[in-house]
Amino acid sequence: NDWLAGTPGRRRMRKLDESDLAAMRIDVEARIAHIDRVMDQSRLEGDAVVWRGLRADDPRFDRADLAGLEFDELSYLSTTVDEARAFKFAARDGEAPGVLMRMIAPRGTGAIDMSEVEGELLLQRGLRLRVVRDHGIGPEGVRRIDVEVVPSTTPTLTPAQIQRAAARA
Repeated sequence: NDWLAGTPGRRRMRKLDESDLAAMRIDVEARIAHIDRVMDQSRLEGDAVVWRGLRADDPRFDRADLAGLEFDELSYLSTTVDEARAFKFAARDGEAPGVLMRMIAPRGTGAIDMSEVEGELLLQRGLRLRVVRDHGIGPEGVRRIDVEVVPSTTPTLTPAQIQRAAARA
């Protein structure tokens, strides 16, 4: 399955040939490189508390107590400073119970302010996260966890390292 163009059947439906796909990849890679450059120049000046709401269908969260769980986020992380907005995302009707992360992003983390209206803060890719506390599933059906960015002893992953790790996953 190709992340950019979907399955071979979808490619045929879209009538994309290999040259179309190559051009799309070049465009996407250029955009990613641009965002990475901006992230390198836009670092948090102090620790920030941000929120992230997700669906619970992620197998990483399929255990009784998540405390101590560490995982890598290879993509950029869309977060918000607005707990209520993240909660709405985690508590969507008709979906599996969600997860609401309260995250501490430390000083120096790459971050871009994406929207004053939504309070969105896009965090750099390649972060390692650790669940420090699992508050369990509340009456509203949302699991609340406290997460921290694990301090890196190595430089932020390069785009090539991220691609290799994603290919192994």
